[in-house]
Amino acid sequence: MNLHSISATLLICCIAAPMSFAFSSEPAKPASTPPGTPAATPKPETKDMPKDASPTRSAPAVVLDFKLTDIDGKAYDLSQHGGKVVMLVNVASECGLTPQYAALEKLHDTYAAQGLVIIGLPCNDFREQEPGTESEIKAFCSSKYGVSFPMMSKVKIKGASRSPIYDFIIKQPAPIGGKEPAWNFTKFIVSREGKIVDRFEPQTSPSDPKVVARLEALLKEKAPESKGTKPETDAKPSKPVEAPAQTPAASPAKK
Repeated sequence: MNLHSISATLLICCIAAPMSFAFSSEPAKPASTPPGTPAATPKPETKDMPKDASPTRSAPAVVLDFKLTDIDGKAYDLSQHGGKVVMLVNVASECGLTPQYAALEKLHDTYAAQGLVIIGLPCNDFREQEPGTESEIKAFCSSKYGVSFPMMSKVKIKGASRSPIYDFIIKQPAPIGGKEPAWNFTKFIVSREGKIVDRFEPQTSPSDPKVVARLEALLKEKAPESKGTKPETDAKPSKPVEAPAQTPAASPAKK
């Protein structure tokens, strides 16, 4: 075999080898999972949620289902006021309507024993008229107006970062909802059944006869009975346990 023949043979082998590899190659098979190994569970997609929301918690049915944070930073469950009449008010310390604190406190003093609860929710959304910290707000309300009704930590009312409780309120049918509060000291009234039944705009004072009459009417309503508890009158009286008849003692045998 001459040199030209050897070169031709080597050239053919070099060309044929990669083509054979290309056409005969098969896709790689996935690695087999050892028997008994559980399949990996895909992680559910999560979206950004408010801090007081839980992905496993069902949506609140009534406004008193919400859990807030009070002005001292402690958890505050609105459900503790179930069966009472509640007024929710967004408040501010540097507003022309701030003197309404005095009227709110008077309502509290007059009707708290009958079941009225007033809850103040500080908000800085309206021309930044509540700029202070929670401790500053608490000191101001206590020293200037003697506020003794429950006060919460700051909430958001306007825009995408709105607090969940106000998102719930605004989504209620008009005239209760349908729009954001226009200003500080918008008042929402909650009945003993936990439903938002009235809305009073900021310029309406808490001492306005319309507000007082509405509250008095709601306070006269009977609080709903708690579910799952039957009245004691439905229970049938249990029968007294009869004592077994006494067996007469045996007479001594005669001798």
